[in-house]
Amino acid sequence: MITDVQLQEIKLALTSAEELITIMCNYIKLLKCHELEYGIVTSHETNSMEGFRNAIALESVLPEYLEKLKSLPEQNLDMTDVYQNFLFSAFVTYSWNGQAFLNDNYYKKVSELLTRDPFIIARNDTDLVNALKHVPHQIVNCGHDLGEKVTALIVFNKIHNIQGNIVMIGANGSGKSTFSRQLKGKLKNGNLSILSAQHLLFYEPLESIPAASDSIELVRRFQGEEKLSGKNDLAQSLLSDMNKLISALIAEHTDCALDLYDGCERKTSVLSKCISIWEALINHRSLSISRGKIEVISLDKNSYPFNSLSDGEKAVFYYTGHVMLASPSSYIVIDEPENHLHHSICDKLWNRLEAERADCSFIYLTHNLNFALSRTNATVLWNKSFLAPDQWDFEKIDLKGDIPAALQLELLGSRKNVIFCEGDGSNSIDYKLYSLLFTEFTVVPAGGHLDVIAYTKAYNSSGLFQQKAFGLIDGDCHSPEQVDAYQNRGVFTIQVNEVENLLCDMYILDIAVKQFCAQEGAKEDFIRRFWCEYKRQLEEQTLWYVYNTINNHFRENFLEEKHSVDRIKEELSQIASASFVDQLYMDRKALLVQIMESNDYDEAMKHVSFKRGLTVGITKATIVDKYTDRVLDLIKKNETLREHIRNKYFSEFIERSHPCPVQP
Repeated sequence: MITDVQLQEIKLALTSAEELITIMCNYIKLLKCHELEYGIVTSHETNSMEGFRNAIALESVLPEYLEKLKSLPEQNLDMTDVYQNFLFSAFVTYSWNGQAFLNDNYYKKVSELLTRDPFIIARNDTDLVNALKHVPHQIVNCGHDLGEKVTALIVFNKIHNIQGNIVMIGANGSGKSTFSRQLKGKLKNGNLSILSAQHLLFYEPLESIPAASDSIELVRRFQGEEKLSGKNDLAQSLLSDMNKLISALIAEHTDCALDLYDGCERKTSVLSKCISIWEALINHRSLSISRGKIEVISLDKNSYPFNSLSDGEKAVFYYTGHVMLASPSSYIVIDEPENHLHHSICDKLWNRLEAERADCSFIYLTHNLNFALSRTNATVLWNKSFLAPDQWDFEKIDLKGDIPAALQLELLGSRKNVIFCEGDGSNSIDYKLYSLLFTEFTVVPAGGHLDVIAYTKAYNSSGLFQQKAFGLIDGDCHSPEQVDAYQNRGVFTIQVNEVENLLCDMYILDIAVKQFCAQEGAKEDFIRRFWCEYKRQLEEQTLWYVYNTINNHFRENFLEEKHSVDRIKEELSQIASASFVDQLYMDRKALLVQIMESNDYDEAMKHVSFKRGLTVGITKATIVDKYTDRVLDLIKKNETLREHIRNKYFSEFIERSHPCPVQP
């Protein structure tokens, strides 16, 4: 927990950084105005003008750093221990006032020297001449350090009060990898470790054992280095990564053994801890340390080289070693933590490493939704964008609510508006049809119609999504009042009782008969069989309607009265009364009889529910087997057919979900 004294130290360091930038800017203005005089003073220095030009090049950059520092919210006690450690390692312990010539005293003297009229160098100006030689180089070096520190500060200040670990997810192109690459090299010797998605898991046994302190520092420096594909030594750097890691572990292990030999207290080495963690996860092999190298021991006690392990087995050791050697109370950024790892091992590994390094804050960059959901005690950030060097736009995600967490994460990656439809998966007819009709949307099967309504409402009210969600549900006996209420929530009821009926539209039947080379009179035979089935199920369809209508009233709470118990009882008694049920039954049966007598096929499709009996039973007997799949394939290939369906059955949905563009 940070104290008031520590907070004041942090504020003082940030103020010192601002003052240093101001002095550097003043120096640059002075040098620009007196380039000739500067050249005279340093004429015998071969690299002086190069340093001068490099310093002048920072003229536009340094004010940006100053502006960023001043625009930061004031640091307060509300910060994590890891962020506090970051501020101390990056700013408080940095010698802001120790830059030899970058202070007010020297600036005033140098300014006086360069602005003399006439310009004369006296014998007692030795110190000032010396300052002039070094000031440009100090500006360049200090400016470079400042840029890295300010960039890291701007980024990490955004998460300064997030306790625990972080999972950052985002759509492809949102800048997750840029985030990790941009931070590399920003905090040399600081509390930032970055485990790149790029690593070569190759180990070459040591010929000698190095000093432990030096090799561990080498690993930590590598964890923070910039590892970009443009670096000339990238391949060599990655190739030596595993060697540096194992060298440091073996060196530290050897030191622990020597300390014990010298009578010191027994201490478990980091390498021993790594092997223990590895063997807990990989239980069919063990690791052995022998004469400066690591060997693999199989169940039959035979030994094998470390490189004989699979990539997944080596990755477990790689991640474990780097995490265990990371600096105390540090940020550990892991790009693609599931890389090389089987899902059965991945969760267990990171759970164990988080427990082992509870002093650190893990920041996972991933597009794997299963991994994101496995981090139960982590804050999930939706990375909207990251533009180098420090423009980071993200939002915290609360994975609680009506939309399942996995689906919520999946939808965050969509750049299209969403349609929630009925169905339990990608094999549902609703999903397949709407995906063909509305390619400008992301179509998501949500379950039943109540799920569609709940998901649509949750999506639009969450504040997480920039897009908008709509729902499409079957007719399913919904009353006109219910249909209107649904539309006000962005949920539209299709103009047939169920989506299977839509596939047997007259226009579609005509095309299907031709395309599938059905027998002559197939369509007429289909219609005849339809009406026979309609008549046979007349009573069943009537009872089905009564049952579902009453069910809908209770399941969807369409009671109107809220303020009077007596009125609620009265309204409830009306819905549940025998007379109400009788009236529903008689009205429905009369409507179905009227439709049958008028031979109104389109109207019948709005009310009957034959399900698979229509698209499997009757179509198979009259037109073609596997009718549904074949018709969906026709719709996929025929734009005219798709346009007919959209215009006839979805015109209102299209009008409401596709607002007309504003005319110029």
